Amino acid sequence: MTAAVAVVHATSGRLRLRVRATSTEVREVLDRVAHTADASPLRVSTNLRTRSALVAWNPSELDVVEAVELLRNAHPALHDLTPPPDAIVQPRRQSTVATHIAKSLSQADRRVFHATEGVLDLRMLVPIGLAAYSVRQLIRTGPQLGKTPWYVLAYYAFDTFIKLHDTPPGDLAPIGSELKELGPALD
Repeated sequence: MTAAVAVVHATSGRLRLRVRATSTEVREVLDRVAHTADASPLRVSTNLRTRSALVAWNPSELDVVEAVELLRNAHPALHDLTPPPDAIVQPRRQSTVATHIAKSLSQADRRVFHATEGVLDLRMLVPIGLAAYSVRQLIRTGPQLGKTPWYVLAYYAFDTFIKLHDTPPGDLAPIGSELKELGPALD
């Protein structure tokens, strides 16, 4: 039996490969896929029992087509490997202004995160502040359904910006490593 490899699942920055072959061939293919990660930006986790490999990469560095191309050179069984058509997604581009704002907010977020030793960040402080201000306004003026207060519009602007400029999965990795460094401070 000749080994056959297929992409069974794909998302931005991740592929799950399934190998159909004899146990010996499965081990050989998975070993070769794992060794591909040594000389490339790919991270590979293999599971012999499920005959699968999880391949991950930073989507801002590689797209799915480039990742598959790197894998094709690992083993002859991978030469015909193709990503599912719906996995080939063009990356969203951000305007220069949006990139600058997002970078500034990210830096401020990290400063707050470090200052509070991981207890709070801007993504928590801003909604808490908006909620507190809305309660204050409700107490002072009562329910005013006739006009929209400025803070509601400010919240919508903030919320819309965050939803339209969400962070890719790879951008959260530095925060995870910072959490590990804090270790006991968070316990």
